[in-house]
Parts: sequence; C-alpha cells; structure tokens
Amino acid sequence: MNFYIQVWPNKTATLMLENGTAVWTYPNVESAEADYNEWHQCQRKQEPGIDDMPDGICAAML
Repeated sequence: MNFYIQVWPNKTATLMLENGTAVWTYPNVESAEADYNEWHQCQRKQEPGIDDMPDGICAAML
C-alpha cells in the first residue's frame, strides 16, 4: 500500500492513499510523518500470514 502526504496552504497535512482517499488530517506535516512512520514500523514487525493484529495503536491506525 502506498501513501503520500498532501500539505495544504494552511499548513495542515493529510495522509492519503495512492488513490486519493484521505486517511487522516493533521495540524502539520511533522505529525503526519510521525504517524506514518509509527504505522510503517508496526507493519514491518508483523510476520507474514498473520491476519489478526493485537489491540493497540497499530490496530487503530489503518
């Protein structure tokens, strides 16, 4: 899954899917990057073939 961060004129930032779907809007680009990096690290820790995510921040993100 590919993501990108759209920065708006008012300096807010939206984390978006590659098809343009907005996932979340943040007060600044730093917050968007931090959430994306945390989610990405969580995804790398998962073993292939495990469908159930434990409850917690990673399960709530995306």
